Amino acid sequence: LLPHLEGRLGPDGTLAGVPGATVVGLPCVGMLHPELIERALAAGARGVYIAGCVPEDCQAREGSELLAQRLSGSRLPKLKRVAPGCVRLDWYSPVEVRRFLRDLRAFQGALP
Repeated sequence: LLPHLEGRLGPDGTLAGVPGATVVGLPCVGMLHPELIERALAAGARGVYIAGCVPEDCQAREGSELLAQRLSGSRLPKLKRVAPGCVRLDWYSPVEVRRFLRDLRAFQGALP
C-alpha cells in the first residue's frame, strides 16, 4: 500500500487530505512492536491506525497475523491496556488506496 501513497506523503510523513495523520512505513506490520503503539499514544497521538497486507498476501509470510495476535493479547509481546477504539488494524491489498483513506478518515472521526 505504501508505494501507492507516493505523491500524497509529505517529507515528514504527513498524508495529504487527512489532517493529523502521519504515516510510518515498515516493510511488514509484523515488525511493529506493541510498545511503539503505546509510546505513540503516550506522546499524544489520539489513535494508531495500522494498515497491513491481507494475511493471505503477506510477503513476509505471517507478519499480519502475528501483529493481530499481539494486539489481541494472544501472542507475546502483547499490547498493554489502551483505551478502547484508539488502535485499529485493517488489511488492504496494495491497490486499495481509496478504501484505506476512507477507513482512516472514519477511524479519525470516531476517536474520542
